Amino acid sequence: MIDRVFEPFFTTKPVGHGTGLGLSQVYGFCARAGGTARVESRQGEGTTVRMYLPATSKATNEPASSSPGSLEHLSGLRVLLVEDNSEVADATRAVLQSLGCEVTRSPNADDAWGRLQRRPRDFDLMLSDIVMPGSMNGIEFATLARKTYSALPIVLISGYSESMADAEGLGLEVLPKPAPPGVIAAVLDRIVSARRTAARA
Repeated sequence: MIDRVFEPFFTTKPVGHGTGLGLSQVYGFCARAGGTARVESRQGEGTTVRMYLPATSKATNEPASSSPGSLEHLSGLRVLLVEDNSEVADATRAVLQSLGCEVTRSPNADDAWGRLQRRPRDFDLMLSDIVMPGSMNGIEFATLARKTYSALPIVLISGYSESMADAEGLGLEVLPKPAPPGVIAAVLDRIVSARRTAARA
């Protein structure tokens, strides 16, 4: 099974005891930094995961990434989470709640669209998967929601590069799946900060 340990959602744990996202997030973090991750395992001896990251001697002028202590303004952010996979939804909900967000989950775009139509002012942001069952996928849903509720920020998330490219081509915000908690926090922080700046202007 060692060749599959970095696959998203692959797990040897029983249902309800793991999402299979831990090592895939490690690998995704390394890949986005220009590096990689490798795993070695010997029965009865243990397992080692090595993270390889590019070194640099250049100083950076970029600000440090947001830390939990600097994200108080996300507290109370009402997020509509659209995700058909229950385990992934639970993991994502936990990340959002750790940031102080209030989360409502819909299992597909049709259910989420009904919620938006009934109570559009109940949500400050929508985070949606792209590939889902139902009459609409995430891109179609996001396009419809953007036309109808233009003030609602929408972030899509997908593990399929083709779907990500399609979403980006339409000018939609899209994250790779699985997205590390720090990436989700940074995107929400940027969106909320931009809205506050615009409101003050």
